[in-house]
Amino acid sequence: MMDVRGLLKAACLLYILRGVILLDLQGPLFLSEPLHRIEFSNNSGTHIECTGHGSPPPDVEWSVATTNHELVYASPNGSLIFYPFTADKFRHEIHSTVYRCKLKNLVGTILSREVHVKGGKFFFSCTNHITMPHNQLHLRGVEFARKGRRDSNFLLTR
Repeated sequence: MMDVRGLLKAACLLYILRGVILLDLQGPLFLSEPLHRIEFSNNSGTHIECTGHGSPPPDVEWSVATTNHELVYASPNGSLIFYPFTADKFRHEIHSTVYRCKLKNLVGTILSREVHVKGGKFFFSCTNHITMPHNQLHLRGVEFARKGRRDSNFLLTR
């Protein structure tokens, strides 16, 4: 039978180990949060990145059910990939909708801002741009028209 002193040592050791384990846990944080609006050509397709870190590493989920579809694919690394498509393959629920990225681990869950996705044919002229990672251009001062709508700030992907 364990004496009171041994029991106290064991309790202290468990308390210390519990503290060390809890110190190693961290809720998810975004490393790459998607932009508010993504517009892309049906000829090019695009991908939207959503990455984060935490301890344990968070799982990435997208708000719209997108697993293995011929038009869009949620990859294991967290990217949402939109494949090029022809006009007859346009699906409103995929190419003109709102998505949200969710990072989730044992400690907690966080949601990205709403990502308004528009896929289709675009016509634009550019006066200024910023080069971004992964072959993306953030265009400013753009005359942009899509079904009669004009805009001056959007992301174009190759």
